[in-house]
Parts: sequence; C-alpha cells; structure tokens
Amino acid sequence: MSEKKEKKQSSTGKMFRTKAFRAGGYSIAAAAIVIVIAVLLNLLVSNISTAYTNIDTTQSGLYSVSEQTKDLISSLENDVTIYYIASPDYRSDYVSKLLDKFASCGSKLNVKNIDPDVEPDFASQYTTDSVSNGDLLVVCGDKAQVVASGDMIEYEAGSYEYYLYYLQNGQQTDIYWNGEVKLVKAIDYVTATETYTVYFLDTDDSGDFSTLEESLDNENIVCATLDSESDEIPSDASCVIVTDMTTDLTQKNSDALTAYLKKGGKLYLAADYNSEECPHLKALLSSYGLSFTSATLEDGDRNYNSPELLYPQITGEHAIISPFSKANNFLFPNAMGIKYEEKSGVTVTPLLTTSSSAYLSTDDTNNLNFSTFTLGVVVDDANTGAQLVVYGTSGYTSSTYTDNTGLANSDLFVNSIGYLCDKDSAITIHAKAITSDTTLDFSGTSTGLLVVLTAILPALIAVAAGFIIWYRRKYS
Repeated sequence: MSEKKEKKQSSTGKMFRTKAFRAGGYSIAAAAIVIVIAVLLNLLVSNISTAYTNIDTTQSGLYSVSEQTKDLISSLENDVTIYYIASPDYRSDYVSKLLDKFASCGSKLNVKNIDPDVEPDFASQYTTDSVSNGDLLVVCGDKAQVVASGDMIEYEAGSYEYYLYYLQNGQQTDIYWNGEVKLVKAIDYVTATETYTVYFLDTDDSGDFSTLEESLDNENIVCATLDSESDEIPSDASCVIVTDMTTDLTQKNSDALTAYLKKGGKLYLAADYNSEECPHLKALLSSYGLSFTSATLEDGDRNYNSPELLYPQITGEHAIISPFSKANNFLFPNAMGIKYEEKSGVTVTPLLTTSSSAYLSTDDTNNLNFSTFTLGVVVDDANTGAQLVVYGTSGYTSSTYTDNTGLANSDLFVNSIGYLCDKDSAITIHAKAITSDTTLDFSGTSTGLLVVLTAILPALIAVAAGFIIWYRRKYS
C-alpha cells in the first residue's frame, strides 16, 4: 500500500516538473499578472476626470474647448468657482463634460455641484438674480454672474418652437451649443478689473447696431449711442465707432471727433462708397494721410460670378489679425480701397489687402488695371496718441456675413474694437453645431468594457490556451 502511494506521489511530482506543466504554469502566471494589471488599470482610469478620458470625435468639436479658453483659465490669478446648480435629474451631459474640460485647464478654476432641492437658498448669498434648476453660477470674490441653461442652446430658427415647426414640416434647421462662449464670457466678467465703454455714432443713415452690440456684449464691453448732433465725445469713451455710413459726417460730429482724437482718442471707422465728396470725412482722414479710392473694387481671383465680393488677404503681424490663420476667410462686399501717404509722426499699418487681380469697378472691362489694394489699416499717431482702425466697407459686419460661421468677419470686428479699447484679449469663440454625439467615452462603464476587450479577454484566452497545451501534452 505504501509502495503504491510512494509511486503515485513520485508520479505526481514528476508531472509538476514536466515541460508541459511548466509551460502551462507560465501561461497561467502571465495571465494572472495581466488580470491584476487590468484590474489596477480599471481602478486608476475610473478615478480620472472625464476631461481626460473622453475623446471628442464630433465634427464641430462639441466636447472640446478652444485654445483661447485654455489660455484664459490657465492664466487666472484669482480663484474662480463655477457652481452647477442642478438636481441630479436636471444635470446635462453637455454641461457636465464642459465643466470637466474647464476644470482641467487650470488649478484656479473649481467646479462644484449644488442640489437646489437640498440647498434652495444657496445662490442668494452670491447674487440677487434669478437662478433656476440647471443654471450655472460663476463666482470670483464679490462678483458673480448667472449663466442660464436656456442661453447655452441657440436655434437657427430663432426659438425652440420654430425649430419644432420646421422639423414637423420636413425642414432641417440647426441647433448650436453655446455653453463655452457663455461660460468664458462669465469668467471674463467676474475677473475683469476694468470697464470699457464704446459709443456708436448714430448718423442719419446708420442701420441697426444690435448685431454688433451683441458681439461686443460677449466681450463685456458696454455700448452706448451718440446722436448726429453730438458736439462732444463723452470722457468715458474707450472708443468711438462710426460704421454703416454712406453720407458725410455732420459739422458737429466732425469737430467732436477731431477734438477727441487730438486728446489721444480711439476711432473705428468703416465707411461705404458715396458718389458725393463728403468733405468732413475726407478732411478727417486726410489729416492722417488716408483717402479712399474713387470707386468700389472688384476682384476676379476667387469670385468670378460676384467679383464685388472680395476675399481679403492677411498682411503683416498686427495684434488685430495675429489670431487668424490663412485658413480663416473674410468677405468684404462692395469695398473701397484705402490709400495712404506719409505724415510726420503717423504710422499706417496695413491689415488686409486684395489679391493682385483686383481693379476698380469703373475700369473699362476691356482694359482692367489690375493691382493690389489695401482694405483695412491701423493708424497710430505718435503726436497725440490717437489710434484709428479704418476699413473701406461697413458691409462686412452685416448679419449676412457675421452670422456665417464659415467666415471670421465678426471676429475681425471684435478684435478691432478690443485693440482700440486696450483690452488684452477678445473672446472669439463660436457656438458649435450639435450633430450626432460621436464622443468616445472611456470613463465608467465604457472603461470597464475597454479593459475587458483589451486585457481580461486576451488573458482568459491565454489561460485557456495554456491549459489545452498542457492537457494535450500530458495525455497525448
């Protein structure tokens, strides 16, 4: 009996020392190590912010933030807290992911979730404004601003009701996610230490300034209006805006602007072609060596069917245009060229030009005088400290072009005013079209699935393969 037992133990001992068993054991050990690593990796990733585990594959970058946002947040000097005041069932996936992205951009920005059902009076300690379930409250020191949840969605149709109406009638209309724009504006507001006020000169033929005022509102720039009889520029003016003008300045306006510029004032001027002489406007510009061409321009370089629509080209490295790349498109309709000559103490810097295929619209079609024309300039007067930004058309800021997300016309206007106001940065972020949500989320359940597919499943296969190899070698 003992002899059989000894033989059995000896046989068992030999089995554990066989190459087949060792090979199977190595496979099992390797698989066990892989499983342990996979579990640890899963635990690690599950604790990482979704800002790092979400991969945004949406065409519009719906779940990403711009470089401007990253720079703003990373350069914050004071603590900013964004309170997401929403009960759990009111929290939006879009908002939560955006807040995660914001929080990952800098240590000075904090995000906290507040349940209004638990703390109904929380917002009242920071603001007297109404705060609804789902809204955001941005706080820095004693300044606060509410970002309403409804303001973070924009409808191409104008409202949600019209959006539904179009859909019911088989018409496609876009929805835009504007959360990043609204949050950046709020952060800029609560951290701003200076106030900027600009005045629109309301001439007899000026149009509606509301679109331009809205774009400046995103910059926290206060807009006011001067009427055509104003004979003095207010002392708090950071800049005066003269645009959408097809007639001459009044004598009072001309005198007021001249006096203002002699004191180092800042003027934005976008004039349109007028067959009349416009002596007051001409005199104002000539004092800085500027004048407009005698007719509007046409350019066949890109717009063969509509040569009056010019695609300006960026020239130089000025602060107004440095944020733009060659991929950015501007569109200038019916623009005049700007001519300039040397004046003592005055520096003129071109911003935009036509192509070399431009010509005056009055040229003989059989004998076109092709040339490159300047479409926008910056003027710096060292004698007085005055600064001017001048464009040969106001039409580029019409809603036809500023609402076109494929064009950078609105950003050009905003950057021009921001420069004249000595504002450090301009908010030039666009609302993003909401298309199909194709974000790859590697957090939570998705991370577990990823680990199963890439680590645990291969490990189990290795274990099974090791066992099969051992079994075949043992009993074959």
